[in-house]
Amino acid sequence: MSDSEKYWDLCETALKDYEKGKEAGQSIRALYNRLYYASFYAAKSALLSKEIEAKTHAGIADKIFTTFYKKENILDKKTAAVLSQIQTKRDISDYEILINEDMKDLRRMEEKVRNLIEELERIKN
Repeated sequence: MSDSEKYWDLCETALKDYEKGKEAGQSIRALYNRLYYASFYAAKSALLSKEIEAKTHAGIADKIFTTFYKKENILDKKTAAVLSQIQTKRDISDYEILINEDMKDLRRMEEKVRNLIEELERIKN
């Protein structure tokens, strides 16, 4: 199994954990974490499938945007920016005492993340 495939498996696991957490009534903080990691692992998988390396979380988001939107034009701008958006949500939910998010906000972000993951799957295959 390639590293790209291993990261894709991690993406699927994070999505399953997100669903289980949502059903169990976990906090928005925990759910944003799982959504972020699902998108992060999908992005890492897609980059590796194209033999593109990035060492940091910010570097992966940057490579997704610059490579798949700006250079290759295989993601639209809004979709390419989702990884950075969910990373910000995860950072706020992990490090801030108060967050101004509710389940409606989470569902909107979930839709964006699922769309990003679908597009990254198309790119990696």
